[in-house]
Amino acid sequence: MSSSWLEELEARLEQQLEGFLRSNPRQEELLAEQESQDRQRQLRQRRLQLQARAETSRRQLLELAEEIRRWQGRVGKARQAGADDLAARAEAHIASLMERGRQAWQQLGELGQEFAAVEADLEALGRSSGNPACRDGGAPGTQPPAGAAGAAASGSPGGATSGGSPAGASATGGSAGKAGSAAGSTPAGSAATPRSAVSAGAGEAAADLDASWADFEARLELEALRQRLGS
Repeated sequence: MSSSWLEELEARLEQQLEGFLRSNPRQEELLAEQESQDRQRQLRQRRLQLQARAETSRRQLLELAEEIRRWQGRVGKARQAGADDLAARAEAHIASLMERGRQAWQQLGELGQEFAAVEADLEALGRSSGNPACRDGGAPGTQPPAGAAGAAASGSPGGATSGGSPAGASATGGSAGKAGSAAGSTPAGSAATPRSAVSAGAGEAAADLDASWADFEARLELEALRQRLGS
């Protein structure tokens, strides 16, 4: 009984709304415009969020490239001093850094694809509303945002080179490019390890390696000091 009454009430309200819209044709147009404006605001907010995330990924790639370059230099120094075990550990650390770079590069590409979809939706809303400002993705008098996500959407994430390597690769001996180009190096279908466990283990290994490297450099400095005093 109550369900039938509710359905009857909903039908009556729907009829009243349709009657109101028929007697006020401009109101329906205003409602559609309001929905379009709300959707545009949501899309612009999403675009800003994507740009912020893409910029974070871009900075991570640059930091990884610099760290890879630093450890590559350390490998050579360790080899020259005959510390082959330490050099091997450093090379393993470099491989880990490159894997992190591969993941960051992949995430940046995914952000670029989502950014392009948001841009396309804004463009479609702009055409349907006939408002040029909507096609620019912003309010009248504003400039469309630019940044890492927009660059990623065009295939050059966050200032990446035209060759597809992260920005800063040339300044770091191509390390960032190596970090990004490592994509696909993981065998398909390999067993997945929980990310938290991997991160914890990697953090402990990196801390242990840093401690070993500090000890190695301290011994080198001590040996150099002994040689100077002996001469």
